[in-house]
Amino acid sequence: MYTTSKRMNKFYEQHKFFYHEQYGFRSNSNTATAATNLVCKQYSLDNSKYCAAIFIDLCKAFDTVDNVILLKKLEASGIRGLPLMLMESYLTNRYQFVKIGNSTSSKQKIGTGVPKEVFLGPLLFLVYINGIGKLKLHGEIKLYAEDTTIFYSNQENPEVTFKYMQEDLNVISKYFKL
Repeated sequence: MYTTSKRMNKFYEQHKFFYHEQYGFRSNSNTATAATNLVCKQYSLDNSKYCAAIFIDLCKAFDTVDNVILLKKLEASGIRGLPLMLMESYLTNRYQFVKIGNSTSSKQKIGTGVPKEVFLGPLLFLVYINGIGKLKLHGEIKLYAEDTTIFYSNQENPEVTFKYMQEDLNVISKYFKL
């Protein structure tokens, strides 16, 4: 799967598929890049205006990926034919069980989630959430892996800013429920 992951990543990078403010799970992108971007943005604000931010941490993000939706997103992104069939085989008909000593639980089918293995899981997660960057929000969205920040700068009125923040939270909530 390492080779598949490398090829898919190269494909996505060549086609500039990923949201430009996605800092995690990508080459030449890390927490320092994301933090620098946010700090520079904050220091560039006029002191007489307000700024605000919403920080969203997706708990157990890899476990919540709907595999049917992910496969549709892979196909829509250009993964078709044999590579898509390989991904479908990889994501479907998976089971888990627990073994402690000589005791083993019954197998349970896994219908959601991507394996958290080093190479392919993070890439599949990025494909799954990539559309978040296309949402029409009042704030500027920044992503680092499964963490999301929505930043509001140069705001004149805190009440209006809070209204924008609530509207954006409603949009984000709806996006994650699809």
